[in-house]
Amino acid sequence: MRKLAIILFFNCAVYGIAQQNQIGSTTGKDSAGSPDTSQKHEIIARNLLKERGWIKNRNSALVRGIEGYVKGVYTGADKIYLLFEIQNRKNISYDIESISFITSPLETGRREIETEEKVYVPIYTNQPQTIGKKSSQKIVYVFDKFTIADNKNLLFIMTETDGERTIVLTVTPKQISQAEFVN
Repeated sequence: MRKLAIILFFNCAVYGIAQQNQIGSTTGKDSAGSPDTSQKHEIIARNLLKERGWIKNRNSALVRGIEGYVKGVYTGADKIYLLFEIQNRKNISYDIESISFITSPLETGRREIETEEKVYVPIYTNQPQTIGKKSSQKIVYVFDKFTIADNKNLLFIMTETDGERTIVLTVTPKQISQAEFVN
């Protein structure tokens, strides 16, 4: 219940920042005429959309016809790139209300290890407003570089506008620490 309250509290703030930083916006060049650092991660993010992803197993969630996959975790230019694929198998489009990235403590046996939860805000994304009926969309989220402790997971939570199809995907600390280098 505590996690749900935190998720709902931060969803609006995270979604607003993500929508302001869409792929395709231009940020300019530095004084030497080369792309500045903020534009470099945009270029890398666009290139990652062509990738198939390196994570192949135990990386999906299916909720009422909406299937989500963690396809890859990448690093480069002092950023972390998370590649997801969301498939809509139904005849009803999926309108994205909010996304959030929070750390969640691991459960061991019957006990949950109490640790502080942290919210991560993407600095850039190509997230669409809607995933059309019977379609698939690859989404890249860019973060300033970070790591998480071995006793936590990073949860990606995507909620639907006026609906109850909520996708929750897990990114493990091992996947983050073994992120593939991109340039």
